[in-house]
Amino acid sequence: MFQFKSISTKFIAFVSLLIFLSVGLFVVIIIDLSRQSRSKVKETNEALMADALREEWEEKGRAIASLLAIQFVQPMYELDVSRMHYLASLTLKEKGFGYIYVQDDKGRVLVDATGGAELMGGVLLDEITKKAFAAEGVLVQKLSNSLVDIAAPIMAGTKRLGIVRIGLSTENIQKTTAIMTDKVGDSIDRVREITLRKVVFLLPVTVLPAVIIGWILVHGLTMPIRELVMGTERIARGDLTFRIKAKSQDEIGQLAASFNKMTEDLQKTTVSKDYVDNIIESMADTLIVATPKAAIQSVNRATCDLLGYREDELIGKPITVIFGKDGQQPKGTRFDDLVEKGSIRSVETNYLTRDDRKIPMLFSGVVMRGDDGEVQGIVCVAKDITERKRTEEAIQQMAYYDALTDLPNRKLFNDRLTLELAHARRNKQMLAVLFLDMDRFKDVNDTLGHTVGDQLLKTIATRLENCVREDDTVSRLGGDEFTVLLPGIKCSEDAVKIAHKILKSVKQPMTLAGHQICTATSIGIALYPEYGEDAETLLKHADIAMYHAKEQGRDNCQLYTPELRARASKRLTLENGLRSALERKEFIVHYQPQVNVGTGQIIGTEALVRWQHCERGLVYPGEFVSLAEDVGLILPIGEWVLHTACVQNKIWKDAGLPSIRVSVNLSARQFQQEDMVEKILHALKETGLEPHLLELEITEGTAMRNVETTVAKLNSLKRLGVQIAIDDLGTGYSSLSYLKKFPIDSLKIDRSFVGEVTTDPNDGAIVTAIIAMAKGLNLRVVAEGVETEEQLAFLKERQCDEAQGYLFGKPAPAEEFKNILASDKFLLPPLE
Repeated sequence: MFQFKSISTKFIAFVSLLIFLSVGLFVVIIIDLSRQSRSKVKETNEALMADALREEWEEKGRAIASLLAIQFVQPMYELDVSRMHYLASLTLKEKGFGYIYVQDDKGRVLVDATGGAELMGGVLLDEITKKAFAAEGVLVQKLSNSLVDIAAPIMAGTKRLGIVRIGLSTENIQKTTAIMTDKVGDSIDRVREITLRKVVFLLPVTVLPAVIIGWILVHGLTMPIRELVMGTERIARGDLTFRIKAKSQDEIGQLAASFNKMTEDLQKTTVSKDYVDNIIESMADTLIVATPKAAIQSVNRATCDLLGYREDELIGKPITVIFGKDGQQPKGTRFDDLVEKGSIRSVETNYLTRDDRKIPMLFSGVVMRGDDGEVQGIVCVAKDITERKRTEEAIQQMAYYDALTDLPNRKLFNDRLTLELAHARRNKQMLAVLFLDMDRFKDVNDTLGHTVGDQLLKTIATRLENCVREDDTVSRLGGDEFTVLLPGIKCSEDAVKIAHKILKSVKQPMTLAGHQICTATSIGIALYPEYGEDAETLLKHADIAMYHAKEQGRDNCQLYTPELRARASKRLTLENGLRSALERKEFIVHYQPQVNVGTGQIIGTEALVRWQHCERGLVYPGEFVSLAEDVGLILPIGEWVLHTACVQNKIWKDAGLPSIRVSVNLSARQFQQEDMVEKILHALKETGLEPHLLELEITEGTAMRNVETTVAKLNSLKRLGVQIAIDDLGTGYSSLSYLKKFPIDSLKIDRSFVGEVTTDPNDGAIVTAIIAMAKGLNLRVVAEGVETEEQLAFLKERQCDEAQGYLFGKPAPAEEFKNILASDKFLLPPLE
């Protein structure tokens, strides 16, 4: 077979043979063939390839716009502009995109992914934009011969949040198609011209054999051209992988090489299926594509990772497998609903994993339809919102439940009380509100620390829940205050019965952090409809009843009555006056003598606080000390009494009066202060009183709350040189064996035993035993509340050291007590 390197040589040989054998016919065939080839190429390139490539380009643009619209739902809803800009910029990196805009429902440009970002923040409402907003689905609008605008709505449910617009440039396709068409046309024109010249030139030397050779040459010449035509047709059908095998190095070979280079460039400027697949696989959200028969057709990696399936295990399965049973599938996510609506946006539902775990999802779905309107499938995109749900539940818990006890808080209690009141009003039923306040809870906090206090509150919360019915509500309002809602009771006795059950349960000893704690509570009860028809009134009345329970000795329950309101008003008035009494210097100190039982000589005095009220006159401690403890004023009042007593005793001593000790009561709150010893030392230094002339009294109950702490503090006080007395002995824990551990100087027998010492054998035996025990421990004994000579004789017979009471003198102001000291008289009455 002859081979020629140039197309000119081939045509010269061809024309030479053709002129000698069949010049006319062959010339016509060549001219006609070249004209047909050029026409075929132009038609294919311009009609088939250009239109088909543009249609495919636009279709893929639709897919990308729809995908971006779904991806932008969550960021748009959360106004996460940076996330939307990142997705738009990632897509814009590919060639062929003129611009990507994201506009909200007002037309404002949230994202302008072009280089200049000139439209960012502006409002774009031209005719193209208005048509895009008016369209129901994806809208393609031709802006020019080289630019197409594709707009897709961003939907959240049925609400349109905005649109995403993509500008697709067809300029590269047009240029490439034109270049290829021109090259092919030029080559064919060149071949035709050369052929005609050679035919004329070689006509004289044409011979018959050349006909056969010419035909072979023509066939070899036209085959590459046919391959070019076939290549353009395949490109028109979207096959950009086709390449022409160039066997020669002539102009046809060069044309084939140019064609192959053109298809490579065209492939690079076209969004490929692999590129779209990579985007889908890199999605953090799940994506499921279903067939028109609701069978899973494809899934992305995120779906498999979330649900625990392999891809092949899901393909072909009904889409309901991810929702569980069809009856459990939320309305709106069923396939029929989606087909009917066309799309569903941001619906909360649950996906079911392989191990039957339910995962909360934010679901969106879009139906794909063909040109004929028939359903081709459905695309489902869903986001795992587990963390969001946990956050919502945590916020719900924080908003309506107490963080320490997990009980309903004040807000939730009020909501439930309001609902139960409405129910009781409709059904003419009763209900009760119980208001609980722990007795001396602050003492536990101050003594054992807040950690133990918190454990105590949690234990109490559990006990309260165990005392009520299933439909009742136990709530912690804050601090050590609890409330209980009892709906549907028949009578007040039902509420009282539950209150007594609570009192009994709370009193049970508990061991926390190695400490055995006994506590109690005071309960106030308010009934609907008798004493309150709204939540605020019932809570206020229950609170009033609770304070009455505290006034009655604590550890009891009281029903609200109208009379208690007057008492509460009086208490509030007293509290308001108490808060300003220190500033107005209304507190005074009276002094009661303590005498030696053997000689009658005054050897000490007890400082007793009084309130000189501007309207009520002299108010005794029994009326305001308990209130001062409740409202937190006991500490400043106690410090003032200590300082005043030290100053007064120093004044008496400096005036030349007999040196006596002054006894000052320390409240439990004062004793439990960490800096209590420092405050005592400061008072002594500031007043100049000698430490041995100050005696501090603490009650047996205060001393026994934490024996180790008490011993440490008492030792510190003893190192200062002050004297220490245990007050109200016998009324507290009755753990007398602990007394030997305390570095104390004296014991004070409570007046409740002394008052009946001559008439009640039991009281007499107790007092005798205390005196004997004190003597055995080398401690002084002081008897309080001595009012009769018979009581004094009883005490003297049993060698009681000191006594205090009305028999020797009532508490008196400082000036009056000074006169008693100055008289230096003996206060013992004559004994027969």
